[in-house]
Amino acid sequence: REGEGKDNFDSCEGSLVLITHLKMYERQAAETYTRAMFRLVRDELEKEGLLTAVIGGRDVMSTTYFVRHFGVSGNEVKVVITKPTNTVCCCCKLFETIGIPCSHTFVVLKAENITEIPGSMILSRWTKDAKIMDHGSLETCSTISHYMTEEARVGLIFSSCRNLLRYAASSVGAYNVAITDIHNLTLSDNVVQDPDIVLTKGSLKRPKLGQQQQRKCSRCGVPGHNVRKCKHNTRPNQPLEDSLKSYRKLSLPLSTLGVDT
Repeated sequence: REGEGKDNFDSCEGSLVLITHLKMYERQAAETYTRAMFRLVRDELEKEGLLTAVIGGRDVMSTTYFVRHFGVSGNEVKVVITKPTNTVCCCCKLFETIGIPCSHTFVVLKAENITEIPGSMILSRWTKDAKIMDHGSLETCSTISHYMTEEARVGLIFSSCRNLLRYAASSVGAYNVAITDIHNLTLSDNVVQDPDIVLTKGSLKRPKLGQQQQRKCSRCGVPGHNVRKCKHNTRPNQPLEDSLKSYRKLSLPLSTLGVDT
């Protein structure tokens, strides 16, 4: 959908540089066809300069031409142009297969001194206004809108509002009216507030119930230190004696530990 919107914008906005020698045809093609189809038509216009046309026959309603490459004999293409609609029928069948005029058609149009591409040679499905609906199709569209997807409805509304964009941007007054109505339809008085505060992840901290009990020294009973850092330890061999007492409680032979008793 984004790519389609970009293609629609490129086709409808801006102007292309004319590079061919048939600028009347090229300008009309640039104003009529989409950007992609215009490139194909311009390629056919560039090929026209290498072709020549010779009248093969003429009657009341039509004229027959034989088109071939300049300076090359043979390989002629038969082209018939019918009056008064200026409908061109070429044997290459490019218009019947793709839907754009071929290079042979442009040779015949130039030979007939026709300064624009006939309307009968322009298919509406390749034009810029192919998506713009007429008023007669609004009732039909309302009956099938129930079966349309959201993307299809967005594209249909976008193509219908394309002319509104041009009118709204044509003057400052039209722009102010359009932008005010759009804001009245879309904007509201709801103010975005701060998000709700939620608890972070992790375990909760247990609440303190009264005063916590401090650890005390097992020798002197004073809090703030343990038995190893106790200042009341006056005997230098006290750690060794404590170790011997623990070994005796376990009833282990001290000779196995390398200690003389």
